[in-house]
Amino acid sequence: MGEKMYLRITELAEALGVSRATAYNLVQCGQIPSIRLKGHGDRHIVRVPAEALRALAARTCPPAKPAAGGAAAPEDAE
Repeated sequence: MGEKMYLRITELAEALGVSRATAYNLVQCGQIPSIRLKGHGDRHIVRVPAEALRALAARTCPPAKPAAGGAAAPEDAE
């Protein structure tokens, strides 16, 4: 089946390690793009493209640089 294309707010919150309310706030203020789908009655369904989460991670988490020679650096060298 593969990876999800859209995340629910609760899934976004879990991935970011924040509360559901904080995830909603990030979406509401435009920090994370989202789409709104018509739900039942006056309710709307909010979904966040999985690509938006990957883009956020790429902006905030630079890739790790390998130590000289390509080997991991020792924790406590004496």
